[in-house]
Amino acid sequence: MNTNKGIICVSDNEIASLDNDFNLKFKVQFESVKHILEKDDNVYLSTATNFFKSKTEDVISGKSRFESIINQRTLSSIKFKKNIIVGTKNGVYLYKDGNTVSPVQEFNNLFISKLKQIDDQEFWVFTNGRGIYCLRDMKIVYNSLDSTYLLNNSIDIIKVNNDYLVSFDKGILLLDQHFKIKERYFESDGISVTGVVALFNLMDKILVVNKYGFQTVTLSSLNLTRSSPSFYC
Repeated sequence: MNTNKGIICVSDNEIASLDNDFNLKFKVQFESVKHILEKDDNVYLSTATNFFKSKTEDVISGKSRFESIINQRTLSSIKFKKNIIVGTKNGVYLYKDGNTVSPVQEFNNLFISKLKQIDDQEFWVFTNGRGIYCLRDMKIVYNSLDSTYLLNNSIDIIKVNNDYLVSFDKGILLLDQHFKIKERYFESDGISVTGVVALFNLMDKILVVNKYGFQTVTLSSLNLTRSSPSFYC
């Protein structure tokens, strides 16, 4: 992660700071880090046991003193408006004004595997076994509880024009702006859509990442063999 004070890198058990020429400055042991973000000159770590906060300059200088914000396993966090949204093993929390933490009641006791921000108004919540949710201005506008495809194994989502591309364990779905399935992508000539771990918007293309590597595609280049409606039942 690049900051105005230097570069911060994390791994399963270390935090390192680099200068702007990528020279190592400091490296310290730390418990399993799942996600990192910076806001208002503070660094926030999502870890296997806690959601921590420390001053950016302290992390860069190797003198960080991490403060516990949420004492739960945390896998993801995002900056949303002026606040931070935190996904934990027991739900979603709103960290507001740098000093108050409150649960988002709709997600109580749900294991949150990922948060994905789309824009300033919208973000998605990925759960472990209870579907995915779209929130706009902190209000749920869609959930996938009735979707065979997206109930258990959703992985990532991006917005393409007014539609959504959603990856899951068996392929990719194209949803319209009303969250209805437009296309089901399961196999492709030269493009692997099985086991996609991440999707990214890359100018006028889509970056598709799976465990074997990555490819850039467009929607029109996804010349795919679609499943029959009875593929899942």
